[in-house]
Amino acid sequence: MELAIKRDCDTRWSSECDAVEAVCRPMQIDSVVDALEHLQDNACKNSDTQADGSILLRNILTYNFLVLLPLWRSVLQAINRIQKRLQDPKMNFRDAADDILGLKKVMRTRGEQFCVDAMQDGMKKCEEWNVEFNLRTRKRKKMPGELEADAALTAQEETRRVMKSALDTIAAGLDTSFQQLEYLHKTFGFLLDTETLVTADAIDLDDLQRKCTDFATAFPDDVDGARLVDEIQDCRILVSRRVGVDVTALGILKFIASFDENDVFSNLKVGLQILLTVSISVAGCERSFSKMKLIMTYLRSTMTEGRLTNLAILSVERETFKPVDFTKLIENFAAVRARKVLI
Repeated sequence: MELAIKRDCDTRWSSECDAVEAVCRPMQIDSVVDALEHLQDNACKNSDTQADGSILLRNILTYNFLVLLPLWRSVLQAINRIQKRLQDPKMNFRDAADDILGLKKVMRTRGEQFCVDAMQDGMKKCEEWNVEFNLRTRKRKKMPGELEADAALTAQEETRRVMKSALDTIAAGLDTSFQQLEYLHKTFGFLLDTETLVTADAIDLDDLQRKCTDFATAFPDDVDGARLVDEIQDCRILVSRRVGVDVTALGILKFIASFDENDVFSNLKVGLQILLTVSISVAGCERSFSKMKLIMTYLRSTMTEGRLTNLAILSVERETFKPVDFTKLIENFAAVRARKVLI
C-alpha cells in the first residue's frame, strides 16, 4: 500500500518517522523520483514548479541521501516504538526509564547493523539509478607549519563517519534523559511504589526514614521528613483495614482526600501531589506544551497570557468540556457584557 508524502510537524513526536517511512519504501521512492522527473520535464508547468522539481530531484539522487535515508528509517522506527509508549498518560518515570534503557540497548547492539544495512541499500540504489558514489576525495587545506597528513577519507568512509557520529549523538541524548529519570526515581521512587509502601507485610524502617529525609531535603518548604514517616505508617494501618482501596499513587491520594480533616496526612498528601504533577513524570504535562504551540499561532500574536492559558486548559481537558453547552454560555456572557442601556 502506497503512503502519501508526509509533512514534518513540530508538534507531533512521530512526524519524522512518518515522513521518512513515506519516502523510504522501495516502490515509494521510485514513485517520488518519477513524479519529480515528470515535474521537471513537463512543459505545462510554470518555471518555478519545474525548478523546484529539478532541485528536489538533484538532492534525492545523491549518494548521501540514498545511504542515510534507510539508516534514519531504522533508527526512527526504533525510537518511535518507545515514543508511543511514553505518550501513554499512565506512563510514569520508572517505566519510562526502563523503556529508555531498552532503547539504549537496541542502539548499542544493532547500531552497527543499521549502518551496514543502510550502506548496502544505498549502494544498490546508486547502481540502479547510475548515481556516482566514488566521489573525488577532498583533502583538507593545511595551515602554515602543519605537518600532519590529511586522512583523505573516501565517500563511503566519510558517510560511515557521519552515521557513527549521529548514533553517538542519539546515545548521548538518551544518557541525559536516563540520568534525569534516575534522579526522579531516587527522589520519588518510594512514593511511586505505593503498593509495596502501604500493603507489604514488612517494611524497612531505616530505609524508609532515609528516603523520606532525602525527599524532604529536595522540598524543605513543603514536606517534613520525620512526620512523613509517621504518616506512611499510619496510612498503612488504615489501608490494611479497608477493602477496595486503590493502592496506586492516585488511589492513595484520593483515599487521603476522602477524610474531612485535611491535615490528617498533610505531608503524605503533598508528597503524592508533587509526585503526580512533576512535569517529566507523566506525558500529559508535556502535551500541554504541544497544545500551546497549536493555539498560539502567528495570527494570535496579540493574545494575552490569560486567554492563552484558558484556551490551553479547554483544549487539554476537552473530554471534560464536551458536555458543556457553549451556546448558553455565550448568551449569558453577551447579556452580562451588553452595552445597551434600557430607557
